[in-house]
Amino acid sequence: MALDGKILQRAREQLAASRRARELRFNSRRDELYVKNPRLFELDRDISLACVNAASALLRGGDIARVEADNLRLQDERMAVLRKMGLSPDALDEVPNCPLCDDRGYTSDGMCVCLKRLYKNEQAKELSKLLKLGRQTFKNFKLDHYGDEEREEMRRNFRVCKLFAERFSVSSSKSAGNILMSGDPGLGKTHLSCAIAREVSEQGYSVVYETAIAFCAVFDKLKFQRQFDEDLERDANRYSTCDLLILDDLGTEMKTTNTISAVYDIINSRLVSGLSTIVNTNCYTEELAEDYSPQIASRLLGEYTVLRFRGTDLREQLGPNGTM
Repeated sequence: MALDGKILQRAREQLAASRRARELRFNSRRDELYVKNPRLFELDRDISLACVNAASALLRGGDIARVEADNLRLQDERMAVLRKMGLSPDALDEVPNCPLCDDRGYTSDGMCVCLKRLYKNEQAKELSKLLKLGRQTFKNFKLDHYGDEEREEMRRNFRVCKLFAERFSVSSSKSAGNILMSGDPGLGKTHLSCAIAREVSEQGYSVVYETAIAFCAVFDKLKFQRQFDEDLERDANRYSTCDLLILDDLGTEMKTTNTISAVYDIINSRLVSGLSTIVNTNCYTEELAEDYSPQIASRLLGEYTVLRFRGTDLREQLGPNGTM
């Protein structure tokens, strides 16, 4: 299961910000108590010094017993001072937000659940920019909006997409496969893609949903950039490594040698890597070889499950914010 580096970076930044906020709260409370009782500050200073002396005595063969006795005496006095102030003995112990990883994001077993939770939240935010999550789902996809001639074909499309999402996997022995959705605008391609993205993302997989225009713009900038751009490199890498890439509106981008090459490279490389891709296009299948290349058409039509969308633009019936 791959992680989206761009989203992981944001999750790490959130974790770091949370850790800094916790440290600020602790320091503020500690300083407030030091002002109330300066002896508490002196004891903490002397206890820190005693720890240094203990390490030094251990290295130099000094009187460890005496140093330890001094430290215990200081600890006892500290607890007595805290009790007198009406506080528990651990009132000045810094407690991490996540006791499993001490707010580092990782344990000996790998990524901590706290960082995984932040990653999942950030991925949902990323997808919601395009998907309007919560609106475009399998549950609110209505087949009765289609005419009698198209409804049975759309029922098959719906089943294929729902099964794809439910059985999604990135294991070497069981790939989810790839889907090409082809047909005129406003027939449900984006709705079903969003529903898949939502469900696969909620299973913990990394999903990148991008328009063909934005995708090609990244590779145009990479080609003509004069110096290394970490953000561009990260964007390009996430297209290649995410568990599921959804490339929406293929055919709306400006077609150049560079953009056609970028489309071919991403489709081919993900096929070779066994990573799943969904491509939505307003082009009819017979137009793909003419608009792009025989190589792209061959891979899309030969390696992808082809779903054809037919009918009248439903957005005219539902309005710009309607669901299928």
